Amino acid sequence: MKLIITAAALLAAAFCSCSTAKQAASESAPLQPHGVSGAQRISSKEELPFPVGRDISSPEFIGHVYRTDLVVPDGTHDFAWTNNIVFEPGARSAWHTHGGMLVLVAGGVGYYQEKGQPAQILRQGDVLAIPAGVEHWHGAAPDSWFSQLVVFDSAYTGAQAAAPARHVTDEEYASLETEEFPDRTAKDPVYMFYKADEGQHLPVFTGTAWVSSLAEEPNVSKGPSLHYVVFDTGVVNNWHVHEGGQVLIATDGIGFHQLQGGPVQVLYPGDAAVCPPGTAHWHGAAPGSTFAHIAGSAMLGATAVEWREPVSAAELNAAQAALQARLSE
Repeated sequence: MKLIITAAALLAAAFCSCSTAKQAASESAPLQPHGVSGAQRISSKEELPFPVGRDISSPEFIGHVYRTDLVVPDGTHDFAWTNNIVFEPGARSAWHTHGGMLVLVAGGVGYYQEKGQPAQILRQGDVLAIPAGVEHWHGAAPDSWFSQLVVFDSAYTGAQAAAPARHVTDEEYASLETEEFPDRTAKDPVYMFYKADEGQHLPVFTGTAWVSSLAEEPNVSKGPSLHYVVFDTGVVNNWHVHEGGQVLIATDGIGFHQLQGGPVQVLYPGDAAVCPPGTAHWHGAAPGSTFAHIAGSAMLGATAVEWREPVSAAELNAAQAALQARLSE
């Protein structure tokens, strides 16, 4: 049975990707002097790719900072603690150390600086690995909002912070020695992260999907590998079971996720879904929209996947109904 997506859903998909579209339009802009971020600058929080979380501003920061908890360790899964941290323009942390951390830049332009090194300019799509115990600070450029996913080792016990907090002063911040992030791999500004150069046409998908690697196992977060999966318009995968379960974080477009026996989840950018070990699920793009997510095993070393039957027309219709219900909220 052919599925039809409404004009409202298409508008929602366009809204979800509005920031990346603007980034694509400005991708060719040259880097400007300090104080003007140039390519991929986000001038208002309405342009951010994910919702702004709760305000966590404190003496540990200069300016307003916001946090959303996406994945919290629960004693069953090994997936590292994962937050979305948003800095308003000019906001920044104090110097500090913590457990190993992956920083995945979701949007805007920011800075990361290790002690004794130039500040690195971070842009959407960058993936930075911070080893445990390295003293550093990070935050937004002076003229851009900055959104970063942080995946970190929350069990680390050697974290240190000066008391009182030792900040980058306004004078230091205004005269930073900066350099572009040296390990940049993102090539396609239409999507949040690097989309694989070649699509895969697997029998367990209804169409084309692109799979790239963001971080391999082991990594500094002491969590599993992270992959970036882009689904072509309306493409979904078959029902399947992950030996160690799976964590999904939606980044682009509108998608679906369903656990066997449970309701359909409609995923917008910034939504997270967790599939327990040994439980069947399926996921993919809504009709009329491409969709991308970060995917990782929920347990270290458990990577086996058992593929099952395709998603039925009735199940896809139920997903369409769930999408209509969310659009009407």
